[in-house]
This record gives sequence, C-alpha cells and structure tokens, in this order.
Amino acid sequence: MSLDAMSILIIIGYLLAIIITGGLVGRRLDLDGFLVNSRSTPGFLLVASMVSTNVGAATVIAVAAESYKTGISFGLTASGAVVGSLIVMAIVAPKLKTYGDTHSSTTIGEVFGSIYSRGAQVVSGSLVFAVYVLLTAAQFLAMSSLLHQVVDIPSPLLLVLSSVAMILYTAWAGIKSDLYTDAIHFVVMLVVLIGILIPLVLADNKVLDGLKSLPKELWNPFNYGGVVFFVGGVLFGIPLSLVSMEMWQRIFAAKDEVDARKVFLGAIVVSLPFLVGPILLGLSGRVLLGSFADAETVLYSTMSLKLHSAWFGVGLAAIIAVILSTANSMMMVSGATLARDIVIPATTEGTPLRTKVSGLTAARIATLCAGGFSLALAMIAQSLVTLLLTAFYGLMILVPSIIGGLFYNVKNPRAVFWSITSGIAVTLLFAIFMPKESFVPGTIVSAVVYWLVAR
Repeated sequence: MSLDAMSILIIIGYLLAIIITGGLVGRRLDLDGFLVNSRSTPGFLLVASMVSTNVGAATVIAVAAESYKTGISFGLTASGAVVGSLIVMAIVAPKLKTYGDTHSSTTIGEVFGSIYSRGAQVVSGSLVFAVYVLLTAAQFLAMSSLLHQVVDIPSPLLLVLSSVAMILYTAWAGIKSDLYTDAIHFVVMLVVLIGILIPLVLADNKVLDGLKSLPKELWNPFNYGGVVFFVGGVLFGIPLSLVSMEMWQRIFAAKDEVDARKVFLGAIVVSLPFLVGPILLGLSGRVLLGSFADAETVLYSTMSLKLHSAWFGVGLAAIIAVILSTANSMMMVSGATLARDIVIPATTEGTPLRTKVSGLTAARIATLCAGGFSLALAMIAQSLVTLLLTAFYGLMILVPSIIGGLFYNVKNPRAVFWSITSGIAVTLLFAIFMPKESFVPGTIVSAVVYWLVAR
C-alpha cells in the first residue's frame, strides 16, 4: 500500500489525538470507573462502542475480503450472527444489569462466583482469561501488520512497539477512555466509509454495470461454506454473545436496565450499514480491481481509488484506531478477569480488596500482565487463526452454566466444574482432528454433563 505524506501525517495525528484524549479521559478514576465507567454511561457512547468493537474494523475488513473472493455468503452469515446475537442480548440485558448491580459484578467470573462458588469463579475466569489473551494477541498482530504499511519499520520491532503502547494506554485509561474514543472512531467510519466511499462507488456506472455481470455463484448465500456453515454460523454465533464479556462490561456500564436494553436495540439498527456496506465494497472491488487482486487489501485499494488522499488518510486512521480500540476492549476483559476472578479469589478467598485505590492499582497491574502475556504469544505464534476459532467458540462451554444459573436458578457448583472441565477436554481432543469445528462436540458435552450433574 503506497501512502503519500498527507495520508501518513493524518494517520499519525489522528492516533496521537486519540491517545491524548484517552489519557485525559482516564484521569482520576476509581476501580469502578476503570472497569465499568461507574455504571453511568450515556446510551450513545455504549451504542457507538458496541458497533466499533464488535462490528468494527476487523469485521469490515474480513467481510470485504471474503465478499471479493466468494461473494455475499460470508457477509450474510456474519450479519445473521451479529443481528441475532444483539437481539438475544437485548432480551437478557436487563436481567444481567440487575444482577450485576445487585452483586457489584464486573466480570462473568464474579457472576459465577455469586451463583455457584468461588471455585466456579476461578475455573470460568481462567477460561475467559485464556481466550481473551489469545484474542488480544491477534489484535496485536493485526495492528502491527497494518502499521507496517504506513511506517518502514521491521514487523517484529513494530509488533513490540505498537503492542507496548497499547498495553500502557489500556492499563492507564481503562474502559472509560475506550468508550469515549470508540465514539470518535464510530463517527469517522460512518462518515468516511458509509457516507462518502459507498456513494462514490455507487455513482460509478462501471461498478453498477459490473455488479450485474458478476458470476452467479457470488450471489449464492451458501457459496462460502455451504448450507451447514451458513446455518451453523448463525445458530452458534448467536449464543456466543452470552459469553462475550466485552458485551457484559457494557451492560454493567449502562445507567439502568432500560438503557441496557435500548443500547442493543439501537446497535441492531446502527450495525446494519457496517454489515451490508463491506459486502458491497468487496463486490465492487471485484469489478474495479479484477479477480486477481489481494483480497486482504481490497478495502484499502478501493478506498485509495475512490477517496481523496486526505479522506483516505482519515479512513485508514480510523480503521487502525478501531483495531487499537478492540485490543483495548480485549485487554480490559483479560485484565479484569485476572484481577477479579483469579488473583483476588486465590489470595483473599473472594473478598474485595480493602480500598478502591488498591483495587485500581491491582487492576492496572493485572492489565499490564495480561497484555504482556498476549504480546509474548503474538511473538511466538504468528499464525493464530485456527487456534482463535477454537478458543473463542470454546467460550460456548460456559453457556449452559450461564443459562442454568441466571435463568433456571441452578446453584450446583459441581455441575459447573464438570461441565467446564469436560467441555474443555473434549474441545482440545477434537481440535487434533477437526480444529475449526472442535467447539461443537465440546459445547454439546458441556451441556449434557451440566444437565446430568445438576439434576
């Protein structure tokens, strides 16, 4: 990707402005402010943050790339899963908000601890921590890869520099700065990608004529992985939201139960352009760039063709910043989980730390440690795609325990322990033979074991 001086200056200026803004917003925090923004976040900030983090740069880039290669199938599957998950969370958000406020919960593990036992908190927290360390490592790799297109620095050194900057930023600023800077990224991406780029693409008669003559298979909703992938991707993607702790944190950060539900209903509407738009951009890239371009850079190439260098710089900066924001959210999850579900229960038998000041310090140290684990993993394992699929979908092992404990008043800690441990064991076993689908038998086994032991 070739960038002119103006684009590079805009990107650097944008990122510096975001870091400074986040640093200023993150001042004078207590523990509750660091983890859940004192449970008083305005609805707009939560909607913008939800879209930026969960339907942000990674989804836009991936959907555009797959739409270029295989057509509408992957994007429709992702759209169905995202919209379905937001509907489910809109239904359960008031329940989670009430429970979180009543028990002062900030993590999934703390909910497990209050429903089941301290042991259940440690076991569930350990699984969440491991998964989100992996997810953060993936964001570090994505950030360094994209920045490598902007600055001429060797990738390994760039990985360390960019990751350390993100770790320090997150450990200082907490979730409050994440919410505010997410709103900036959201507005910029909405203006540049949806408000400017897509209209410019659609105004090109060559694109409109080319879309009509694309191969028929690109319009087949099952072209990416067949009917099984389409149906399975949506059905398994929906309950995954129940164990996505970044969503739980934003529910806990809402003002009240009504706001918590409205946030997800608003996110459904606001997410649609960011789900449909990349499909259109990927197909348009097929027309503009031909069928032999690099799919991973089709979004950037289309932006470069259609946007003035200044707007291209702003748009690329926003994409980089959203990756930073997603890494920030992932680190907040792993750091909070390490501090609240693993270290505190292990050292104080589940009792809170003595003061909010010491609790904030512990949370920041835990975030630094979690970020350090992710950086070490990113440096050792440069290919994480299959492992990430297994790990992230592996969180579904927690779904039976969440549903049973919150909605059916099951309080059997043995059921949780054996459900989680058996689910992990089966997932790891099947990962040897079917790495991309190993979470399916793992989830089934965890549900069956939970039901049998809880009876």
